[in-house]
Amino acid sequence: MKLFSTSGFLALFAVACALTAFPCAAAPGDEHWDPQFNWPGTTNAIFAIAVDGQKIYAGGNITSGTLTNAPLEVWDGYQWSTMGVFNFGTSLATATIDDLAVFGGKVYVAGAFTNINGAAIRSLAVWDGATWNSAGLTGTTLSLAVAGNNLYAAGAFTNVDAGGVMMTNVGYFDGSAWHALGSGVGTPGSGNAKTIAVKNGLVYAGGIFTNCGAVIATNLAVWNGSTWSAVGGGVGGPFTAVYCLAFNGNDLYAGGSFASAGATTATNLARWDGTNWFAVGGGLNSASGSQVTGLGVLNGSVLAAGTFTNAGGIKVTNFASWDGSAWSGAAGISANGYRVTTSGNLAYVGGNFLLAGNKLMNGIAAWDGTTWSPIGTPGQINGVNSSVRALAGDGTNAYAGGPFNWVGQTNVNSVARFDGSNWYPLGNGITSSGASVNCLAVSNNNVYVGGSFSSAGGVSVANIARWDGSGWSALGTPGGFISAIMVRPEGVYATGAPFFNLGPNYASPFLLRWDGSAWQGVLNYPMYTDTAFYLNDANIGMSSVAVIGTNIFVGGHFIVGQYANTNNFTGYTSCSNILRFNGSEVRTMGIGLNNIVTAMAVLNSNLYVIGTFTNAGGVAASKIAMWNGGYWTNVGSGLVGSGSLTALAVVGNNLYVGGSAAVTNLGGVTVSHVAKWDGTNWSALGSGTTYPGLNSGPVGALAAAGNDLYVGGTFRQAGGLGAFNLARWNDQKNFYTPQLSALYATNNTLRMHLTGAGGQTNLILATTNFTAWTPVATNTSGIFDFTDTNAAYHYRYYRAMLGP
Repeated sequence: MKLFSTSGFLALFAVACALTAFPCAAAPGDEHWDPQFNWPGTTNAIFAIAVDGQKIYAGGNITSGTLTNAPLEVWDGYQWSTMGVFNFGTSLATATIDDLAVFGGKVYVAGAFTNINGAAIRSLAVWDGATWNSAGLTGTTLSLAVAGNNLYAAGAFTNVDAGGVMMTNVGYFDGSAWHALGSGVGTPGSGNAKTIAVKNGLVYAGGIFTNCGAVIATNLAVWNGSTWSAVGGGVGGPFTAVYCLAFNGNDLYAGGSFASAGATTATNLARWDGTNWFAVGGGLNSASGSQVTGLGVLNGSVLAAGTFTNAGGIKVTNFASWDGSAWSGAAGISANGYRVTTSGNLAYVGGNFLLAGNKLMNGIAAWDGTTWSPIGTPGQINGVNSSVRALAGDGTNAYAGGPFNWVGQTNVNSVARFDGSNWYPLGNGITSSGASVNCLAVSNNNVYVGGSFSSAGGVSVANIARWDGSGWSALGTPGGFISAIMVRPEGVYATGAPFFNLGPNYASPFLLRWDGSAWQGVLNYPMYTDTAFYLNDANIGMSSVAVIGTNIFVGGHFIVGQYANTNNFTGYTSCSNILRFNGSEVRTMGIGLNNIVTAMAVLNSNLYVIGTFTNAGGVAASKIAMWNGGYWTNVGSGLVGSGSLTALAVVGNNLYVGGSAAVTNLGGVTVSHVAKWDGTNWSALGSGTTYPGLNSGPVGALAAAGNDLYVGGTFRQAGGLGAFNLARWNDQKNFYTPQLSALYATNNTLRMHLTGAGGQTNLILATTNFTAWTPVATNTSGIFDFTDTNAAYHYRYYRAMLGP
């Protein structure tokens, strides 16, 4: 609650969640998912950017997985949202958004698609603020430009639907009808125009073509209002194309893939002053496959994006700035750049990069001439750039491990700490090449990391290392890769499997204890105990460890056989995949489980195990079972259908389970890869984790940190919110409660900022007496600014809530 006063104006901010028939989130329970683990930028490669006030429109296509959609996303100054999904209907072809323009108050989208949100719309679409419609152009539209009262289009097309106007790869729309630009460029069905630019009544078209009507024109031509002509002999060379055009003053810059402009040697970038061609500082190139695909002008400098590593002899990375006399590298972008769009004092660069200026940006970034900035909601860009395979908590912090090197805006190596708001590296992290982090444990301010790696922070280690808050240290040589770690007062326990020895033999899988100076064997097998390991199986070893009182439990893939009476060798029991060590000797646990154990957890003195088994101690148990100290029971009929359970964690009196992409049903309850067992019933965690478009979203790690459950895996959403590979669930918190904050108050004018729930009805209400509250603003975007200019009140109070 915030209280402040201005001249004759008092405002109090409060928050509340309305008790209505409408849920506070997309699915019941989604309000318990933390929204802060999104990424900056978008989920796809960006080919097109348009700016309209504080709104940034961005589109391209999705380059990962098997997705064929092309979402159009908009940044409203506070959050990203999807305006439409473009595709080819039932076809598996990949749709693209190639250009965007704001014309006549409407948003035009050009590209290769036939369907938007289920509606049949092709090539060029227009958003009028409420619905998508066709802009009446068939073929493929690749580029748009706005000049005066006209919208110009370039691509590969020959006519528009309305009126049957014939156009060859270029044309313009006056707001009412389409018009040809003479005979266009190229020929129908041959060649295309990839870019178009207009200035002083001249229309320039670049692409891949050899003519404009009867005139020879190599990849670049100009229309003067009545006739087409070549531009200084065009651009040439092997694999030649013009991909982008931009004006800096009266000079035209052309970028693409070429070796010459007219008779001038120019590598991928050239300047036309209206009469002659000039090279630009030695051009932009790389060892192979170089090209310039995006151009823009910011404060008099020409910005180029594409695929190149050299700018006139200066090392650059896919982005460079030309000030008229010299190139600068500007820290660059980590992969191809496709688009540069400038607005005011900022340039927006789109591509399929993950980093800009060595910071996580993901597809789109802002450049002010000196510094790169992400486009994302502050405090909500804490996602992880690759799978999270291991998690641990210490009550306050969460620790994550996996094959990642970026968390939020922080560079790390395979392991990092999250304090609830910010990420921190653990020194230089796990620094060996090809490292695999399998498990984490935290105790007494020490973080133990296990897996398969040989270096931590530059210190030589053997698959396990300790971080004490300031440096890394080794813990001897346990003998193989580490699958699980447990810390006890008497030492650090590690389970795992051996390396292949030289030759065909294995060493034994192990449970070992580190006593501070050396590894000690833990398990003591009584006389006449048989052990067997599946030596030719990829899952060989001991994969998990848990403790109840003085009993240590070990799970994995093995067999322990014992006689009840060693005097006459009777009562032989073969126990598979699990054992109990009571401090003196190994004991069987019934007949065990009929397949592999992958993880274990303890809740209320009961041992829960998960794995690939279907039977526990003779009882049907689908992938999860409970040992109560004497016998095995199933857990609410377990996993229904295919899939595997991979992670367990306990928060309070609840057991949480995560699993593979196929985990969608536990005990008859529909879930999405993660669920809760309260001792009696299964329940979903809202809409769970998902990877939209891939019908996936597996969970590979779970950990408790106080009342928080951290969830790691390979997903893009949790509870319908952006969550890149990491999410946090807390069933004691409602993360969707709308929040109000003041921006300024002056002269009886108050401006406030609402952070609410996207897609829900967010209300701002005002009162002067705390009895009658009057709605003064309604919004469904979730985040927006509201200005109250009403000067009739000496005091006025405000609150935000969700409404029907």
